[in-house]
This record gives sequence, C-alpha cells and structure tokens, in this order.
Amino acid sequence: MLGVTANCCDILVIGGGPAGSAAAISAARAGARVTLVERRSLPITKVCGEFLSGPGMDLWRSLTRRSPPASTPRIETVRFSAARGRGSVICLRPLAWGISRAFLDGELLEAARREGVDVRLETALVSSRQGVGFTIARLRGNSCESVVHAGRLVLATGRPVTQSPRGWWIGRKALGEGPRLDADLEMRLLDGGGYVGVSRIEDGRLSICALMRSGDDSWLSSSGVKLEGVERFGSVARFTLGLQVGPRDGALRVGDAHAVWPPLVGDGVTAALSAGVLLGGLLAARLAAKESLLEDEWRLAWNEAFGQKLARARWIHHALESRAGRSALFGLTRWAPSLGDWLSRSARITR
Repeated sequence: MLGVTANCCDILVIGGGPAGSAAAISAARAGARVTLVERRSLPITKVCGEFLSGPGMDLWRSLTRRSPPASTPRIETVRFSAARGRGSVICLRPLAWGISRAFLDGELLEAARREGVDVRLETALVSSRQGVGFTIARLRGNSCESVVHAGRLVLATGRPVTQSPRGWWIGRKALGEGPRLDADLEMRLLDGGGYVGVSRIEDGRLSICALMRSGDDSWLSSSGVKLEGVERFGSVARFTLGLQVGPRDGALRVGDAHAVWPPLVGDGVTAALSAGVLLGGLLAARLAAKESLLEDEWRLAWNEAFGQKLARARWIHHALESRAGRSALFGLTRWAPSLGDWLSRSARITR
C-alpha cells in the first residue's frame, strides 16, 4: 500500500527534457517554488538527432552554468544528399554541436536541483484537476503517492501521439561505432519523404536518427553508414510536425508538447530550451505580480517569439520532401552557396 503525502508549489512541471528543465530553472531563479516531475531515471536517452545549434549551446551553458565535455564534436559542415542526383554542402555559422540527450538532459536536471527545484525522478502524473488559479495533481513514484497543490501546471511531456490517419511521422534512433564521415553531419533524404541524419556525439559514437513514414528498419541501410556494436534502438510513433492541437484544459504546454520542429533544420532542442526560458520567466513575473498566465496569453507570446521560424522550418521540410523541390534547392545552393546558409539561418532561433 502506497503512502500519500501532500505539498504545495507555485509551478508544477511535468517532463524533465530541455523545455521542462529550462522552464523550471528560469522560474526558480526568479524566486518561484517549482516542482519538476520526470517519469524516467537518469541517464535519459531519447529519439533525437542530438544536434544542438550554437545559440542552443549558449542557452544550455547559461542554464547549467557548465561547459560541454572537451570531446564534444563541433558541427561546421552539413552534407545533404538523396538516393538520386548530387547533393549539397552547407557551412553552418555559427557552428553547432553533437551532444547526447543523456548528457544534455542530465546536466539540466542537476542544474534545476541546484536552483532549488524539487526534482522527482521515476514519478508520473496520475491525474490533475484545474481550478481557478490552482491545480491539484496526483503523482505516483516508486514508494508513495503524493498530492501537489500548484499555482500553475506546465506540461513538457514531449511529442503527443496522433490518431489522425494522415500527416504523421515515425522517429527512429540508433547509436553505435562507425567510420569517419565526409561531413560533420550527413543528411540523407529518403524517397517518398523523410530523412536520416548521422553525426558524432561526445562519447565518440555515431548517432543515427530518422524521420520516416514506415516502421521497418530500411532507414539503417538508407543512411549509407554501417554501424558496429549497436547499443540501442528506439522509436517514437505517429506524431505530427508543427503546432500541436491539445485540449483546452488550462495547462501550459511547452516544447514538443506545444510545437514539434521539423528535424531537418536541427533546431528542436534549441526551440525547446528557448520556449522553456520564455515560459519560466513569464510565469515568475506573473507570480510576483500575483497574476495568472492564461493559455491564450502563452500561445500568443510563443507565436510572437517563434511562429515565423517554425513556419520557415516547415516550408524547408515540405520543399525537400519532393524530388522536384530537392533538385531545385540543391541546384540553387550549388550555384549560390550562401543561399544554403541563409535558408538555414532563416529557420533557426538566434537568441
């Protein structure tokens, strides 16, 4: 029989990924009492390309007050290629980083603890009830249940599974030893839409992540890279790109729970960190003023900060889904290499 405890906080964050941790750290630094719940234990390995842009690394450093390991690879060149035809190479400015989610997320959660956040691993949200200006949530851990009375509920629970018969994607992931790459990041565009990205992370292994329509293992051979000593496979099934349609239940959604960025532009983690910082700051400011941040206000603030970037990222994704779009973009970037850099920066978060 599980025991039941009760406590109070200003903000309850469900999900310990980049968005949830960034929101918790930012709010706690501004004086809010924050509880953060993550259903898994450390280290947390996720289906993710493990690509972090330069601005994203700056944000991560400011949140954790740490530096990445010296072995963390710098990503300066990206080569796009397809099954047919020539590809295109883009030089990234500023450069990006290849860093595992296990390391990145673990350091964020430790930083949250140092800021006074009540971090609870291996704990899940069982139910919640929204009232006017408060939330009552029931949590379940390994040894007990708890009831938390919170001023606001933040859901940073990742990409929601869709029931829509159209427009969904499947994410796949593998880690292993492999040969040296021709570019720092290899992006292989698949026939019929989707792509496979290959880059190295701080422990020296190659990270291969795919976005595809089918659930088979053809993506591994499509990557053009032969892995040895594969340690882990993973998948995230049936999610959609772009803004997510969730219930109007009073909770504030952030990260992939609010908007899923096309992996092709490599800004998903940076977007999650940036949105988490924005939300945490807004919540703390409203708390200090003894006011509440409403769902619609948060959606508007998010859209003003990130809406145009997401629209451009989705345009690039759609353009590269078709052979005609790929051919046109590859041709333009070969003719004018600076165009590739401009397209990349136009869809990236720079602050």
